[in-house]
Amino acid sequence: MNDVSLLGAIAGVEMAMLDHGFDIKAGSGVGAAVEYYRSSAK
Repeated sequence: MNDVSLLGAIAGVEMAMLDHGFDIKAGSGVGAAVEYYRSSAK
């Protein structure tokens, strides 16, 4: 898997959490992962 594939997986988990009533902000996990990948890129 690469970072783009993982972003898709994180988005899917976020959607499932939202569908099941978790109190999260949509896109927060994906946004955090994007920032991590960008800051750790060589």
